[in-house]
Amino acid sequence: MIEFVKLALTPIVLISAEGLIILTAQNRYGRVIDRIRELYSIYRADVERRDILKTELLILLKRGKILRNAMIFYFTSIFFCLITSMGLFLRIRQSFCIITFSIALFLFILGVIFSIWDLIFSYKAVEKEVSL
Repeated sequence: MIEFVKLALTPIVLISAEGLIILTAQNRYGRVIDRIRELYSIYRADVERRDILKTELLILLKRGKILRNAMIFYFTSIFFCLITSMGLFLRIRQSFCIITFSIALFLFILGVIFSIWDLIFSYKAVEKEVSL
């Protein structure tokens, strides 16, 4: 029984960690979306600065896609962690649980890669904006 509890805790701990990371990604995503809406309303009203605003909007749209993809990977990873936990609980074949947990880890890694990509990209965008 103790071995079963140890096995079942691993996906649950990963879910908790991913939940905290998702919270950060969602905050960043929300800020990007809010900024897109704000800049787009300025873009429609300000004809003189449209070129600059368009460039900034394109950068923000790209960041939004990157963050969206990161969150999709995180949520899908959580889904596979849940499937793994259910498999352990129902005592489904060990190979099934290993495969689903491996998929969860792979998706988590992809989410982290996209999050890092957003951090790098957002800094480059700020550098570009400040160098004007």
